[in-house]
Amino acid sequence: MDDQPGNSPLAEGISRMNSYWDKTGKYQADADALTCRVPASGDIKGQPKLERFRKASNAYYDLFNNAGFNRPQLITATFGRGLTSRARLGQWDIIKAQVEPIMDQIILDAIAEATGA
Repeated sequence: MDDQPGNSPLAEGISRMNSYWDKTGKYQADADALTCRVPASGDIKGQPKLERFRKASNAYYDLFNNAGFNRPQLITATFGRGLTSRARLGQWDIIKAQVEPIMDQIILDAIAEATGA
């Protein structure tokens, strides 16, 4: 099975528009640029917004790829309660409606930090 975002059988029911899961998020180009600045492993020191983006990206991936089984505490801390239960029930559009605006703001904050804005 292909392990790339957008190809999880778990998140099969998600609407395929305007989500970072299928690489069409509202600030996708910015998210891609930020991803290039994230190290392959380890925390990001001195850039708290980029570090938050790194953690949120990991939580987002786990939520949509594994229904949050690997990082439930990180998912809750980043996006709020109840998402892993909703994932197990296949309520992907409800999850998307909760998660995408939070991810948007995390991306905007990290871009502002990176550009000094």
